[in-house]
Amino acid sequence: MFLKRVLHTSRNWLITVSQLAVPLFFTITALIILKTQPIDGNSSPLALKLSRFGYTIIPYGSGVNPTAATRELSAVYSELFEGTSQILEYITNDSVHHQMEEFLEAKGLESLPTYNLHYIVAAEFEGGSDGKSVDVTAYFNNQAYHSPGVTLGIISSAILRYVGGGNHTITTTNHPLPQTANDMIDNKLLEEEEGFTISFNIMFGMSFVASSFVLFLIRERATRAKHCQFVSGVHSATFWGATFCWDIVNYLVPCLCLLVTFAAFDIKAYVGDGRLWDIFLLFALYGWAMLPFMYILSFIFTVPSSGLVWLTMFNILAGIATVLAVNILSIPQLGTMDLSRVLEWVFLVLPNFCLGQGLSDFYTNYQVLQVCDTPEVKFICGLHLKQPFPCCKDNCGTMCLDYEKNYLSLQPGGIGRSLVFLTAQGYLYFLILFLIESRLLQVVYYKLFSSASSTKIDQPHSDNETFIQEDRWGTVPPRGRS
Repeated sequence: MFLKRVLHTSRNWLITVSQLAVPLFFTITALIILKTQPIDGNSSPLALKLSRFGYTIIPYGSGVNPTAATRELSAVYSELFEGTSQILEYITNDSVHHQMEEFLEAKGLESLPTYNLHYIVAAEFEGGSDGKSVDVTAYFNNQAYHSPGVTLGIISSAILRYVGGGNHTITTTNHPLPQTANDMIDNKLLEEEEGFTISFNIMFGMSFVASSFVLFLIRERATRAKHCQFVSGVHSATFWGATFCWDIVNYLVPCLCLLVTFAAFDIKAYVGDGRLWDIFLLFALYGWAMLPFMYILSFIFTVPSSGLVWLTMFNILAGIATVLAVNILSIPQLGTMDLSRVLEWVFLVLPNFCLGQGLSDFYTNYQVLQVCDTPEVKFICGLHLKQPFPCCKDNCGTMCLDYEKNYLSLQPGGIGRSLVFLTAQGYLYFLILFLIESRLLQVVYYKLFSSASSTKIDQPHSDNETFIQEDRWGTVPPRGRS
């Protein structure tokens, strides 16, 4: 029986290749997207330059009553943009709107999108009331976050050149402060989506892998090859044992490829500090539970292609939809935390949910530990402050973070519950498979609900073909029976 499965796999190489390629394709796609996204960490320094805004129009003027000083300052201001793509617009008394504020207001009313996109900074140099000083006004468009610093930097460079001469400029750089503990927690909570994304794509690929194992079984039953083997003396334990052994080997091949992929992309949550073996254990126990579960569901179908399609859809819904429902309902603001916990325990009877939720919880636990298991946070929790802090389990308020140093813990944050349920599911589904093959369920059903059916079961001839042959024999004329 084992050699038969080997030959079947070698002759159906397209299915074998797809079992390997489909989960790898979805997983690699997700990892590429995650690796190309910007990292939410300490922000790098940002030079406040007008060139970052692209093509802009810069209004500037010498005031209503220009003086030699205001004209010279205006000229120095315009020199700062020589050789750039910026367009300068000089406001004079001959302009329709000779007041800078009137000019900017008119441009905004003319086209607000153009104004917000191209009018970022402006400057006006007005002679002072004493006739000697100069009042300098720097304008900025507050739709751009860094426009105040940009316009101040430009004005400062113009004044420096006016006073000191030469081609000196002042460069302004915004260097953000390091993240606080709360900032780091907020960023790590956002990174939980990465774990769900990886889990989502793996479940999508594994849905096809799981359903592909029923093709051989449905074909064997539809062509009555399985029946002939049993009649020839093959025991059901031999048939299913050989089937499971070969299927688990085929299943572990794409699992090992996924682990290699995690290592290649350096997914530290899954490969660091020996955690790769924990992920392998999760995959292995999923195979232990998933295969007998698919064997049981294969009895529903008589056409292999229909079984593949329907079970693929079922696996997608049983994995992705259930994990998505639990994660959405666990949002504190919705007030459905209790319902989320109940559904999580209910869905743990499904192998696909255990795999998806386990992968997601494992990644999330790693991200939370990166923040909560640090000396700074431990010091804060040790102070026992009145204000709740998400990492302090004894003082976290309504925003508690579930995390465990032991990734295999049965507590929230670990994947122990998923592993236990997958182990139990394997034994349970094999027991159900044995009851189906031994016809014990059918016998009990007939004895409970149909006395007529139980009578037929007790008859020595239980094969439908035997009844057909007896009917044919009964229609032969007496002379044909010699």
